Amino acid sequence: MDVDSTLRSLKVAFELDVREDDRRQLLESKHCFDALVAALTVLEYAAGKTFDPPQCLPDRILKIEGWIRAPTTRLQSES
Repeated sequence: MDVDSTLRSLKVAFELDVREDDRRQLLESKHCFDALVAALTVLEYAAGKTFDPPQCLPDRILKIEGWIRAPTTRLQSES
């Protein structure tokens, strides 16, 4: 999936209203796109909509290795 398709999927899944000038920035800059994904992940985490680490992982491992949160919201791929 290319960045433009991914952005369209994010807009639908998260009901985003992205202005044209912001869309251009998101498509032209990996940093801007990464910031959008990070912000959406934070919002989903705050709403309790991210995958938790497996319970089998000891806290001591999580404190060293960490855990990357991923939203549970599904993106629809374009067919």
